[in-house]
Amino acid sequence: MHRLSLATDVHVPPERAYEFLLDFPNYPRYTDVLEEVRREGSGDVGTEYHFDVAWWRISRTVRSRVTGLEPPRRIEWRLLGDLAVQGRWRVDPPAADGASDAPTRVHLIAEYDPAGSRLAGIGGAALLSSSRVRRTLATRLRADAESLLERIVADLEGSPRPVDLEVLEWPEEWMAE
Repeated sequence: MHRLSLATDVHVPPERAYEFLLDFPNYPRYTDVLEEVRREGSGDVGTEYHFDVAWWRISRTVRSRVTGLEPPRRIEWRLLGDLAVQGRWRVDPPAADGASDAPTRVHLIAEYDPAGSRLAGIGGAALLSSSRVRRTLATRLRADAESLLERIVADLEGSPRPVDLEVLEWPEEWMAE
């Protein structure tokens, strides 16, 4: 199982960060690869989202289901179909020291089982077996995540600023020769 864990600080209350993250249909505003997100359900546990993704020559709809909610701390989800991915957003409140400018910490944690995934239609097993391809994708993923976070933080906080994306866990296999 590969595990990816990223975190950053935002200067908004945890409730604001949580509501923002829960608004999946708004996500296309922050990335060029996500064209549309459609919701089936009320937004509670069990709600499914259809993410229309287009990157390079690949275009497909990725489905996900909300599997757990703990407002304003946690949003759990898993992908449905041919990708064995599950994850969660975790929102940590500011430190209890009482500082008025203490940030809220937001984490994205995703777990991926390459053995349990099928990348139909693009020769996924052969494609992802190349360490060069994995490194290239990992480098692109990190750069895109930083850019995405800067856009999100600007919207949340009301003005743009550089963000620090802290990589807490990154699959070693993605960087191996």
